[in-house]
Amino acid sequence: MDSKGCSPIPCALFDWITFLAKSLHILFAAYALPQLLTILGGYQVRQLANFTPWRVNRTVTAGLVRTGLQSYFSHIRVRDWWDSNSRKFIPPNGITMTG
Repeated sequence: MDSKGCSPIPCALFDWITFLAKSLHILFAAYALPQLLTILGGYQVRQLANFTPWRVNRTVTAGLVRTGLQSYFSHIRVRDWWDSNSRKFIPPNGITMTG
């Protein structure tokens, strides 16, 4: 038994299941965000998806919104925000995210 009160194998299995559940939540949010933005529409979403001049005044799709978001946020290194000691995302400016 370790300090958590369980033997190593069940604790490792529980940690793996917890990691998998968190990863799936992040993955589902990554798929849902462009779809929701496409449904909401609006001027900002059209500007976000307007990076191809030959698709002006065409239907805005979730794939276009995803590509626009990817190009917009490509310079932000979110993995650097992870603090392994507190197991939280902490932006570089020191403002902690709530939630």
